[in-house]
Amino acid sequence: MEEQWLIDLRNFECEEPDPIEYIPTHLLVPDRTGEKQSEEARQLISRAQTGEGNSFYGKKHTEETKRKMKEAQSKVSRSGKNNPMTKHTLEAKEKMRLAWERRRAIIR
Repeated sequence: MEEQWLIDLRNFECEEPDPIEYIPTHLLVPDRTGEKQSEEARQLISRAQTGEGNSFYGKKHTEETKRKMKEAQSKVSRSGKNNPMTKHTLEAKEKMRLAWERRRAIIR
């Protein structure tokens, strides 16, 4: 199943200069059979949805949208047992902290 999907994705041709910029959605998501995707498939999907391939690339949320998102988040309690960080072990928290620091270093 995945092999045919990869063949279709590799052979996809587009009139655009870079075929990765637009790949039809049905080629990006194989049938959900419970099988894990291969590393090659994951890399192809990643390339297709990164940068200009991302549907939100170059766009920004309007002030109204930001206000609505902030309002929706303010209604969600993040204290006590609802705090997402209370569900992780100390080791997991440390891994997440290190990952966040790496991401921040890349952004800067």
